[in-house]
Amino acid sequence: MFEHFRRADEVSRFLSSRGVPVVEPVGVGPVRWDGLVVSFASYVEHDPGWRPDSASFASMVAELHAELRHFPGDLPVAGPLRDIDAVLELAGGPSELVSARDELSARWPELPVQALHGDAHPRNVLLTDRGPVWNDFEDAWLGPVGWDVACAARSSLLVREVVAGAYPADELAYWIELRELFGRCWQLAVDIYRARTRLRI
Repeated sequence: MFEHFRRADEVSRFLSSRGVPVVEPVGVGPVRWDGLVVSFASYVEHDPGWRPDSASFASMVAELHAELRHFPGDLPVAGPLRDIDAVLELAGGPSELVSARDELSARWPELPVQALHGDAHPRNVLLTDRGPVWNDFEDAWLGPVGWDVACAARSSLLVREVVAGAYPADELAYWIELRELFGRCWQLAVDIYRARTRLRI
């Protein structure tokens, strides 16, 4: 958990220094306190009902990538697979999901990599009086740009074909498939958490 908070803090500070509109961290960065990881960020007034245009959002992702290419910090590689593996371990290794994970891992494309947002969909952007502001960089990793394009393309707020046309990415079908497995594992983790929370009540 601390690693995710550290990533979000470092990437956000870097982008802010380059004039990219982001939710800016406050203070010295994430700290451990009473068994928790805590960080602080500026409050941003925004329109929670914002629904972006698909092509415009794809262009926003491309522009963000242009800045992230200069990020000098350390980021994990194969980020989504690491998160999927963590969920599979938590869940006791369900065979269907393990097989899907192994099959996708074996087909991992050899493509150029760079710093990515890691979860680049419209719910991680806030529309403010000064325009859209990026948020939630805790899943940043070093990978092919297709992952972020897939995150946008699979959003229920956007049209997949329009996103793909506005920001063509190599092996996009693969990244969408991996993103779908990631979503299944994420939901499994949520279900496990909710079940364990109910048991404690």
